[in-house]
Amino acid sequence: MKKSLTILHLEDEPLDAELIHEAVRRAGLAAEFHVAGDASSFRRLIESVKPDLVAELLMKPFTLESLTNAIRTVLGPTAA
Repeated sequence: MKKSLTILHLEDEPLDAELIHEAVRRAGLAAEFHVAGDASSFRRLIESVKPDLVAELLMKPFTLESLTNAIRTVLGPTAA
């Protein structure tokens, strides 16, 4: 059984990413974060990391639809 979540966090502001990560840690959740600061790093990380959760849906150039399609392409049609 997995002991922590693997989270792919889309965030192009490092300070914002750290604030979210700290809030998750303070809440007592065990999580391993991988931060994608742009679309190309997101595509690379989603293939290599296979996250349990993708966080932050408002980073350009993604729309909710394009993000969902990218996730489903890698993780399968029931993933997002």
